[in-house]
Amino acid sequence: MKRTIALAAASLFAPAVFVAPAFAGGADISAQADVDAGTTASTSAQKDIASAISALQSSTAASMIRSMSKVSTIHVVSLSKEETATTDIEPVIEQNQDKIQDLRAAIASNQAVMSKLKAKQVEVANVIAARTNADGTLTVYTR
Repeated sequence: MKRTIALAAASLFAPAVFVAPAFAGGADISAQADVDAGTTASTSAQKDIASAISALQSSTAASMIRSMSKVSTIHVVSLSKEETATTDIEPVIEQNQDKIQDLRAAIASNQAVMSKLKAKQVEVANVIAARTNADGTLTVYTR
């Protein structure tokens, strides 16, 4: 009988161990969320920069954009100066200015792409790289 009562009491109070910290007065739960969000954002930014570098070094984006007659979706990835300041992208941008200018000209000559970019309030002068995807989507990297 004592054992049954002890088990019943334990099963009633066990959830309190997990719930109590959330109700603790003055507990700052957001601090942990900020760390996770920052880590996720940092990882995402690093992945975006790596993808932008790969797209910059590719020579196919401009010709692919020139041949696109329909664009299903455009994804815009904005890379800030702060995100790119400590990465390897700056030298790649400097070394590929001719490709960037060719890419911008290709975008400007394609009305389907231009209308999608205008709808997203993206200026061609801010585009530094692009990648066409097999599903008909276009990813544009801006700065």
